[in-house]
Amino acid sequence: DPSTFRSMLQGYRNVQGKRVHTAFSRCWTRGRVYIADEVDNAPGHVQTLLNSALANGHAPLAWGQIPKVEGFAFVGTGNTPGRPTREFPDRKPMNGAFADRLYFLHWPLDPAIEARAGGLPCPKPPKPLPSVVVTPESWVTWVWRMREWCASNAPTVHVTPRASLSGLVALAAGEHPVDV
Repeated sequence: DPSTFRSMLQGYRNVQGKRVHTAFSRCWTRGRVYIADEVDNAPGHVQTLLNSALANGHAPLAWGQIPKVEGFAFVGTGNTPGRPTREFPDRKPMNGAFADRLYFLHWPLDPAIEARAGGLPCPKPPKPLPSVVVTPESWVTWVWRMREWCASNAPTVHVTPRASLSGLVALAAGEHPVDV
């Protein structure tokens, strides 16, 4: 939340000079998954620290620039796509550089969980989207068109080369183009 200090992520040294780790620094140095809950409400200085670590492969911890250990993964959760919404007006816009390092997933509510909790029969799952083949050329061309459209119609939406690169990775992993 807005009261988060950098030291709550990067750790600090105690009065004896010993390293005091945080959940983030432990995950970073031990190759674990770090889950940042409500990351869409993180203050700018925390976003900058995470951006630096995720973009460069080394984190500015309290005892130096420490390389990422293999196996580390970052998962950020939140209620918005990194900017205020009607439902969450107190969120401030996420730093563009930090948001550009992330891959956003829409995670809809699961009515089957509610049904099971209430002792109701589970609803039928939605029909899968029809299969579509998207070539790398068509994906990158589409991203270019979106960049051009956003420049004129939604100037606060930044469509960077990461949209092309991350999209190609997601498509190669089997994600549906509508989700990508």
